[in-house]
Amino acid sequence: MMERHIIKLAVTPKAKAAIESMCDRYGMSQIEMASRLYQWACTQDEVVQAAILGILPEDVAPDVAKLVLKRMAAGEEGAKPLKQAAKKAKAGSHATSKLPGARPRGNEKKRD
Repeated sequence: MMERHIIKLAVTPKAKAAIESMCDRYGMSQIEMASRLYQWACTQDEVVQAAILGILPEDVAPDVAKLVLKRMAAGEEGAKPLKQAAKKAKAGSHATSKLPGARPRGNEKKRD
């Protein structure tokens, strides 16, 4: 049997209902759905990952969408502008969480 690791997640009631609905629709467990999403997201380049995670600054998001489409049309040649955009987005991004038990990351201030 393949080795597996279990990750415990906290989601909002609205997100939980949406996840259950999607799993029912496609006939899969929540663990299988999350595993597939993680695998897919981790194979994407940094810009797409930043978009998936919602950490792109609002003023850059439309430009990033255009760059992603341009790269898809150009193939691997379009990767250079995307990597430059990823660095810019990464510099302006931060991790935050309002979920119970969340811990500060990086230079985020600790909440009381």
